[in-house]
Amino acid sequence: MNKENIYKFWVAVSFILLVVFAIQIGIDYSRYNRALNSAPFSAFLLMRGMEFVLPSLLVFLAGMFCKNKFKKENRKEK
Repeated sequence: MNKENIYKFWVAVSFILLVVFAIQIGIDYSRYNRALNSAPFSAFLLMRGMEFVLPSLLVFLAGMFCKNKFKKENRKEK
């Protein structure tokens, strides 16, 4: 993979994590039963957010950092 395009990989991974988050929330919602669960559904949202959204944000920021870094390096070379 080209060094200058590695940020596209990180952005794609970030997007995939967000899609998995949405799918997992849908699965949790379909299985959630207010009578059987002592925790509110918002607790499930918070837990899934920490599992998927937070890492997605970090990966996205890493991708943008790499993009800016390589863009600056290319400017210096020219």
